[in-house]
Amino acid sequence: MLDADVYREILAWKWQRKISPIKEFGYDEAETALRRDMAAMKVVWYDNMLQDWWCFMRNSHPVLATCLSHRLHPVSKTKRFFVYYMLTALHMTLSVLSAEAKTCADNFICRLDDPTDARRWCCTAEALGLIDLYETFGVYVLSALFALLTVGLGQLWFAIAACGCCQHQVPIRRHRWERAGHAS
Repeated sequence: MLDADVYREILAWKWQRKISPIKEFGYDEAETALRRDMAAMKVVWYDNMLQDWWCFMRNSHPVLATCLSHRLHPVSKTKRFFVYYMLTALHMTLSVLSAEAKTCADNFICRLDDPTDARRWCCTAEALGLIDLYETFGVYVLSALFALLTVGLGQLWFAIAACGCCQHQVPIRRHRWERAGHAS
């Protein structure tokens, strides 16, 4: 069922007309309808619980979807890889800040004059209030906050990339929002 040809047949029957082969922004009517359903997180595709579960997992699981998602899924494999790359970079930065907050709390030295000095992280940690947060709540709360931030930003970036709220817009507006998702 998760196929544009099947969608063409169903839509032709439902609308009592032939589906236009004209492609707007690279997708015909059936492909656009399929993308809308995937963006809306439709879960029933085969009317078989196991097949539907596998279809949902291969299109939405963070690891599986990177390799196995449908070619028409609104979040392409390239977009997924880019978002994971950004999340990894964010996570590494937050990990360094978390570790440096402890070091800086023990002996705070902020030196902005030497760009090669690793103690510049102390200035960033201090400016973000991380040293006070570390001293007040400890490293576990700081790490938990960073984990929540990473998960929250990941969800936001995937939502922007999928742009599910705009899949029902006219093609020019939908294409504009999808391009905004590429830039995020």
